[in-house]
Amino acid sequence: MHDGLCVDYCDKLFSVCKGEYFDPYINKNDIVPFCKSDSLLCSRIDEKASNGAEFCKLLGLPVSKL
Repeated sequence: MHDGLCVDYCDKLFSVCKGEYFDPYINKNDIVPFCKSDSLLCSRIDEKASNGAEFCKLLGLPVSKL
């Protein structure tokens, strides 16, 4: 049994999404904190995360230690 998402899966997500922008101040109850039309401050994902594991953690998703 895993304790979170597989690192390989997080890496795939990161490779697809790394050029997108996210809002670090968005409501934490939102599943994916991507920028919206009313977002005041946005950052590129690859400026805040350098790999898949960091990306998943940025989204608040647990990453497996296996």
